[in-house]
Amino acid sequence: MLFGPKSGTIVTTRPVDIHGTQMLDVVYQLDGETEARSARLGLEALYGAPDPGDRVIVHLLMNVVTRIEREVR
Repeated sequence: MLFGPKSGTIVTTRPVDIHGTQMLDVVYQLDGETEARSARLGLEALYGAPDPGDRVIVHLLMNVVTRIEREVR
């Protein structure tokens, strides 16, 4: 999928500090896919503190993650 929101699940997260800027490496798996993907995002592009197993909506633009939000049920 090149763009738009897609449902998935957080697999793991890892905090990263790049020259004082806090970021998070997020490994996630989109529904219907067998392989996990990863993205490095600034904290402003994430909800609170993502945990493994969280159901999320991953927003993509040209296959680049722009935002991850918690899925509301």
